[in-house]
Amino acid sequence: MFIVYGRRTARIKKYKNDTQSCPNCNFFGVNIKVYRDYYHLFFLPIIPVGINTSKIYCNNCKRQIRSNSIETEYEGKARAPIYLYTGILLILSLILFAILNNLENQKENIKFVENPIEGDVYRIVKKEGNSTFYYFLRINEVSDDTVYSYHSSLMYNQFTDKLSDNDFFDQSEYFIFTKADLKEMLDKGEIQSIKRNYKENTGFNRVK
Repeated sequence: MFIVYGRRTARIKKYKNDTQSCPNCNFFGVNIKVYRDYYHLFFLPIIPVGINTSKIYCNNCKRQIRSNSIETEYEGKARAPIYLYTGILLILSLILFAILNNLENQKENIKFVENPIEGDVYRIVKKEGNSTFYYFLRINEVSDDTVYSYHSSLMYNQFTDKLSDNDFFDQSEYFIFTKADLKEMLDKGEIQSIKRNYKENTGFNRVK
């Protein structure tokens, strides 16, 4: 994959000073341009780096002049614009979105566990020693506080969000839980997600 990244320079501010004279033509009036380096990824600014630098140009003869006092003054007052933090802000936004989305999913899972209905599919994670595996439970019937479910016929050794093509829910054996059991499993993190109103390509309607 071709990745374009590196360091570039942006002009972050332009000032006018009509009290400074040009040593070349004695004209009063100069432009001060302040610059700042930044890192980019695919030319998208990530974060500013280094310190401000500046250049001074005469408004009359257009020649560049040097003045340490003016350069220091305007370099000190210029602030990096917000767009130079685009990458950092984007990353923080994605993290915030993920956190809020996870909190919303947790609220939804609690609601689904408290009120299970036929067809709900639970993704279960189990850890044994250094091994982690996943499987699915599909709610078949809810009677008062008792929940009857079918187990997927396969176990998965990696995260998956749907049944493989040769997997199905085996109705030859019931797995029985109470709502309190399901709540405890959710609290322990054993129930990773609960799917309701899912799409056909998930395979969650395959019961044999």
